[in-house]
Amino acid sequence: EKQEEALEADKTGGPAQAQKDSGGDKSGAPKAETRVGKKLSDMTTRRVIILVLVMLFCMPQFTPSSNGIDEFLQSAQYGADAVYDKWRTYCGVNASATFPWCLQSLDATSDSDSQKRQVNRAWFERALLNFIYQHHRGVDFAWQLFWVGVNSTVLVDRDASMGVPLVDRLDIAQDYLSDLMELNQERFVGPYEFPESEWDLRFTGPGGWDMTVLPLSGAAKARITQPWLERCSSFVGVSIQPEVAALQVTGCSTHSELRCSERELTAPVRLSPSEE
Repeated sequence: EKQEEALEADKTGGPAQAQKDSGGDKSGAPKAETRVGKKLSDMTTRRVIILVLVMLFCMPQFTPSSNGIDEFLQSAQYGADAVYDKWRTYCGVNASATFPWCLQSLDATSDSDSQKRQVNRAWFERALLNFIYQHHRGVDFAWQLFWVGVNSTVLVDRDASMGVPLVDRLDIAQDYLSDLMELNQERFVGPYEFPESEWDLRFTGPGGWDMTVLPLSGAAKARITQPWLERCSSFVGVSIQPEVAALQVTGCSTHSELRCSERELTAPVRLSPSEE
């Protein structure tokens, strides 16, 4: 029996052969990684790193707080902000004043800043004209600009401490703004007047990537180069559409010509709390 056990051990290779077959040696060290396994491991590591980096850059884009209001603005809101930026440059409140200089008097003053004010006024009027042309009427426009106007709560509240009734203060403010907003006034723009005859050439025609812009009607040009007479609530302004006019000189064409569902107010979104 002992001889048979010895023969069986010889056939199987003995304990040393069993240890060799198990992938180890007497020291217990594992076998070295093969070249193919190392390449696969490196490739997997690189892919994981790339995936993590992509997630770091992409995930914030799906978070609502990461999307600013600018990404959801319509063209009219962009235009209103551009016009208001030019107005703020022309008639903003500086650190040494609490009341805009252009709301203090309609008389043009001759001082060291008069030319700068004329240039800023000219840029404001061009921005306003560009806004009107880009939105008043087009071949593929879904919405059309119907009316433009302004108001000033600061101007209305100026005489409140003197006991002047609100209705009278509103009339005074609207009369003042009516004269202030008339375009191409020599007292405001000086030598930088932009003639009406050049408006269509400057703002219309095919615009490459832009939609085709149509010329502004003669009636609309006449309205914005005269005192703005229509009064809608606390606003004073003019109608831009050629066939529409208020029933009275100081009436409000938006109320008489448009249904509530057809009106949408667009105002600058960058108004500060003190400017609203």
